[in-house]
Amino acid sequence: MKQENKLNDLGKLLAKDNIGSIYREKGSPYHYLIEETNECRDYVCDYNTLYIQTPSLVDTKCIFTELRNNNILFTYGPNRVPFCQTNDILDVRNIIINDKKFIHCIDLSDGVTQMFANEVGAFFTPSMITFLRKIDKPFVYLMSMQELRNDMSDKPVEFMSPRGYRYLIEASKLRKDKKEGYNEKELLLLKNCEIELSFENKRREICDWAPSRLSAIYLMDDTLASSENIASMFSEKRLKPKVILVNIAGLARIIKVDYRWVEAYFEEPKVEYIENYWHSLPFQDNSTTWEYLHEGGLFVLDEEYEPYKS
Repeated sequence: MKQENKLNDLGKLLAKDNIGSIYREKGSPYHYLIEETNECRDYVCDYNTLYIQTPSLVDTKCIFTELRNNNILFTYGPNRVPFCQTNDILDVRNIIINDKKFIHCIDLSDGVTQMFANEVGAFFTPSMITFLRKIDKPFVYLMSMQELRNDMSDKPVEFMSPRGYRYLIEASKLRKDKKEGYNEKELLLLKNCEIELSFENKRREICDWAPSRLSAIYLMDDTLASSENIASMFSEKRLKPKVILVNIAGLARIIKVDYRWVEAYFEEPKVEYIENYWHSLPFQDNSTTWEYLHEGGLFVLDEEYEPYKS
C-alpha cells in the first residue's frame, strides 16, 4: 500500500462501518474538545492525519491517526493520549469495532492460567491489575532502570508476567547470591536480562507511551505464518502449550513490532536494532514475524484454534 494512499484507504475502510472521518494534511489546523470539559484546543498537524469520529466508544468523540515516517500509523485516543502504533489499517479499525481476532499462547500446566481461560474468560496484564486494584505491587512503568536491574530479587511473579520480567527477577537473585563463576546457563540468563533492560531503556527514550516487554501480553495475528511462528516459539517453552483466540478488551495501548530485531540483537547488540523494533520497522521486506505488545485486557473467544497443532 502506497504511503500517500494509506489514510485514504483507512477512511474508506471505516466508511464501510458507517464511521466518518476527515482527512487533514500536514500543517493543517484543527480543533478538539477536552473530554468532560468545555475546553476546545487548537492543534496543527505534524503529519498527514485522519480525524475519526467514534460514536461507538463510550464518552469518546474522536481519535486521531497520523501517517508517520516509514508508513507507520500512529493513533491517539481522547485528549490526544497515544495508544496504538502499527503498519496495518485493520489495527486502527479494530480500536473502534474491536472484532479482530488475535492468537495468544497459554500453558495449560499452569492451573491459574487455565482457570482464567476457561472460567473467567479474560486476562489482564500485571500492571493493569495493579493499576485497577490500587494494590501495592511493583509497577514496571514507575520503576527506575536501576531498580529493574538490581532490586527485583524479592518481587512476585504474576501468572501473566512475561518471560522478560521473569528474567529480571531470576538474574537479580543470581547476582545477589553469586558474584562470579557463572555456568553456561547462568550466563545466558544474565545476557537475556541485559537484553530486556536495553530494550526497556530505549523504549523509555523513543516511545514511553508504548507497552513494555516487561509487562505486556504478547499477541499475533490470526494467520498461518503466525501459527507457525508461535508454534516454534513456545513448543519447548510451555509444558502444555495451547494457542487460543482472543479479542482486545476495550481501549488499551498496543504496538506492532517485528520480533526478529530482538533475535538479531541477541546475536549482534546494535542499538539500531532496538530502535527499529520500537519504530515498528520490518526486519525484512514482506516480513511475517510480527507480534503485538498489548497493555490491558483480553477476552478469550469460545472458539477452537485450528492452524496450530500442539
